Amino acid sequence: PMLFIAFEHDHIVPPNASRHNAEKYHDASTLTEFHQFMGRPHFPGAPGWEYVEDYALDWALRVTKR
Repeated sequence: PMLFIAFEHDHIVPPNASRHNAEKYHDASTLTEFHQFMGRPHFPGAPGWEYVEDYALDWALRVTKR
């Protein structure tokens, strides 16, 4: 499983680049998901990082229980 995370105000790796990468990896045998966090900058440690961490952990736990 691959989770592609993007941030709305990321000027280093814009959300459309992350979305494009997710689309390239997606096929019938690979579980891929793209999620964009609105209002966030490139730096994942910016205030509110816990929400991003919780999302990624919840996603990983959900997809590994399949």
